[in-house]
Amino acid sequence: MGIIIGYTKVAWYLLKCVIFVPFSVLKDGLLIKARYSRPFDYDMIQRIVAKTMLEMSDATVFDWLVNPYLKRAVAGVHIPNVSHHGEVEVSDERLRDDDLAILTRTTGVHLTGDTHIKMRWFYKASNFDPKKDPIIYFLHGGGFMMREGTTAEVFLGHIHEGCPGASIIMLEYSLASERKDAVFPLQILETLAGYEWLRERHGCQHIWLLGDSAGGNLLLALLSLLQKSARPAPEKAVAISPWLNPTVPDKETFAAFEDVDCFSSSAAKLFAGYYAPDPNLLQNAFLNLEYNFDEHAWKYLLDETELLLTYGTDEICQGQIKRMAEKLSAANPEKFSLKDNVAVDKNGSHSRLTLISKLDLDEWLKLEASRRVITFLNKS
Repeated sequence: MGIIIGYTKVAWYLLKCVIFVPFSVLKDGLLIKARYSRPFDYDMIQRIVAKTMLEMSDATVFDWLVNPYLKRAVAGVHIPNVSHHGEVEVSDERLRDDDLAILTRTTGVHLTGDTHIKMRWFYKASNFDPKKDPIIYFLHGGGFMMREGTTAEVFLGHIHEGCPGASIIMLEYSLASERKDAVFPLQILETLAGYEWLRERHGCQHIWLLGDSAGGNLLLALLSLLQKSARPAPEKAVAISPWLNPTVPDKETFAAFEDVDCFSSSAAKLFAGYYAPDPNLLQNAFLNLEYNFDEHAWKYLLDETELLLTYGTDEICQGQIKRMAEKLSAANPEKFSLKDNVAVDKNGSHSRLTLISKLDLDEWLKLEASRRVITFLNKS
């Protein structure tokens, strides 16, 4: 019976896409051109298509259709000159009791220390020396519902070409669309376990964090958890369009920009409902990071980790990212400034730097925010 229901939902979703996506492209395209005087180009069409398809989806669609497709598509992506591409390592990590205690106090959920992780290499230098060489630990976006797609592979290809001295590995964290128990804070535990796997098991001493959207949320939550558990922090971190407050929508900012963004308030509500279904988590500082900003913790954290935030001027999440940047600057103005530690993607949608489908470093670097990311990572 479950199989019949699953296939029926997928068929209905595909039928809706055939009917409503072309209609949305025409309707929204004309609206954007008339109201915002913006070109109706390929980038804008992509945004409308992505937004429309996300708004019509649910956990079954992601589990039965979207994620299986992305898995096959990613396996077929060829990135030249990368060794160990696609190689997977799995591990069961035992986290410290104090880590579990910190999260238990904030969630009320009983947590166990045994955490299974799946790490996938994007690029590993043949002569990689964990004591000397940097390694980028990537946390992908997707609303905690989708696995990384082909554009994330292309994005990492750009990062590799721009920072050839760094190895790159990503965490394939549990998705809320695949398991009912894969909810907050499981993904944070997995992110911490992956960090410890790199630091303790492999002896990596120069870890750089990189994450976009939901992955940006996990990145900043990890930094906060590392500070509260008195662990060594990474050298650098880049959060691209981080989704800072999953269960606290910015109604005014969302309404002002969702016409031109690829992310919408209804999609945000859908994803947040799967990832953090408990309504009592509003005040949780590991979930809604900007809303529950801890000035004392971030002051000391910024002394240890160089941080770069990015946002697009067309994206619905820009309000919370701007406020986060202002709070970080106020907490530690010597280590974080709005000029040096915030990269603005002009006319950029949510997480645009990771959504470009063609591997062309020169073209990607035409975006100022892309150049800022590469310059930041290469800065000694």
